[in-house]
Amino acid sequence: MRHVLIIGGTGMLRDTSEYFIKKGHFVTLLARTNYRMDAIKAEYPDKEKNIFTISQDYTEPEKALNGIKMSIDTFGPVDIAILWIHTSGEEFSNLIKTFLFSHSPKTTIFQVWGSASVNPKSFTQKNWKEKYPNRYKEIFLGYKRKNGSVRWLTNSEISEGIIKAVQENDSESIIGR
Repeated sequence: MRHVLIIGGTGMLRDTSEYFIKKGHFVTLLARTNYRMDAIKAEYPDKEKNIFTISQDYTEPEKALNGIKMSIDTFGPVDIAILWIHTSGEEFSNLIKTFLFSHSPKTTIFQVWGSASVNPKSFTQKNWKEKYPNRYKEIFLGYKRKNGSVRWLTNSEISEGIIKAVQENDSESIIGR
């Protein structure tokens, strides 16, 4: 069993969380709202002991990190971290990556970058990639083109792409175009 940390795993990445829960892994979810985490636990009562939830906004980095430390005390070091952190959470993003790389020696971090009006690749974290080339991966969310029009990815498409990126373990993955 692996310990999987998912930040953003109750909203857009819910299917990602459910995938790892169904596989029997220990899953830690950090989200702002209890009711979404409670809903996931209620859906998997036989797996509840494998799910650790942290109701905390990452705009309070130290409090969020303390919750993650408690999950490590419960499940052991994090093996896979999937981080869907908006640019407003940059302080927490740097804090959690520094902590995981120094306290969970086998952690592989998958940083998810959202599609936006700007090029998400402009947010790439070259310093993390250079320092931890085999343990820091980036996933870029793109778009889908159909019949001459463009649309955002669905939550299911995003989760499918993230799961595939984790399985393939490439340094960079693009979901969509």
